[in-house]
Amino acid sequence: MHAIDGLFDYNNLLVRHDEMTELLPKALRILQDDEWLFKKIKYHYYSAEDSSMNESKEIIRVKRRMDALLDYIEASYDWLSPRRFKNFDDFLGRVVFSATRDFVADEIGGEHEEQFKIIEDLEPMIMELVKKHSIYDEIYDHYISNI
Repeated sequence: MHAIDGLFDYNNLLVRHDEMTELLPKALRILQDDEWLFKKIKYHYYSAEDSSMNESKEIIRVKRRMDALLDYIEASYDWLSPRRFKNFDDFLGRVVFSATRDFVADEIGGEHEEQFKIIEDLEPMIMELVKKHSIYDEIYDHYISNI
């Protein structure tokens, strides 16, 4: 069953797979003919998501493993020497890259090329997440105290 939450103020509308299969072609035909309805649905989804994060399947993978991701970030900044980097932004970029690479390899897995694609997609999202999270201050404090 699929849950369609919040669309037009309805909550927990459950649709079975066979109903969804029957409904989708009709819904697509209606959306092609009704520009107002299309814009309303489009606005609903754009306004519901955080403008700085793409609510793709990758970020859902991260949300489910947030504690593990924070552990990878902490291990990354703790392991790296801030003296090797010319400024904090370079250090932060490497922390996020290393944490993302290790997180994807250990927590998500998959073939090497698939992991590389996931890392490319996740890295900017994780950077934004770090900048908004309290771990950013911890990384900065570590950088300042070790340069």
